[in-house]
Order: sequence, then structure tokens, then C-alpha cells
Amino acid sequence: MTDERVRTQATFQIGEVATRVGLSQRTIRHYDDLGIIKPSARTAGGFRLYTESDVQRFLLIKPFKSLGVGLEEARALTGALDVLEGTSATPEQREHARASLQRISTLIAERRAELEEALGASIRTVTHIDALLGVAPAPVLVGAAAD
Repeated sequence: MTDERVRTQATFQIGEVATRVGLSQRTIRHYDDLGIIKPSARTAGGFRLYTESDVQRFLLIKPFKSLGVGLEEARALTGALDVLEGTSATPEQREHARASLQRISTLIAERRAELEEALGASIRTVTHIDALLGVAPAPVLVGAAAD
């Protein structure tokens, strides 16, 4: 993103981004070092500046760790988004970016199925234990799992 385009947008320093997305400043710097999410600009003093689009990217990849999805996939995701949101990519680059997104989507869907299976097993175990103890089963919150 050009500095001129960044100047017309609201920007956030690293502390503000960390608070908004629930990541440490160290993690945000690490993502920058690895090329996963680079700041859209820097101040004259070298401080990182992030746009709302950058914040949304952090929120998109934040669950990767808990899903068992690695940093390489996070980098592939943000790289694909750069290509698809940009205007200078060739048709071949766009097709490669779409293929990367499809691969990541499939990986996350597989991980979700594994987690749903584990959740079902844990619910059955707790229900069985509650029955043995003669207590009423705890209510199960399935809203997030049903999404």
C-alpha cells in the first residue's frame, strides 16, 4: 500500500492493534519479521502503523494457532490476499492465490471437523460421568460449534 493511500486512512500504532486484536506486541512484531503481516506504513521515527485492513488480517489469522494451523499457512493466506486485493497481479498469480486460499480453507475445514469430533466425545464423557454421579448434566453451549 502506498504511503499516500495510508495517509488518507486511519492508522493505529502497535499497542492499539495489540489491544484491539488480543495479541501481544511481540507477536505482532514477529508476524512483521516473518512477512506475515507487514505494517502499511511507518512514522518518521520508525514506529509501525497499521490500517483497519491490517487489523482485520490479524483477526483472520489469530485463530490459526489454536486450530493447529502454522505460520507458513498464515503467510500464504496474507500473501494470497495481497495478490487478490491488488491490481497488478497477472491472471496466473491470481489463480495461484485462489488455489492457496482453497488449500488453506480445506485445511481449516478438516481441523474444524476434528475439533467437532473431539467436542462431541468430551460431551459424551461428561454426560456419562454426570450420570454415574447422579447429577443433572451441565448445559451444552453449541452456538459456536453449530456455526
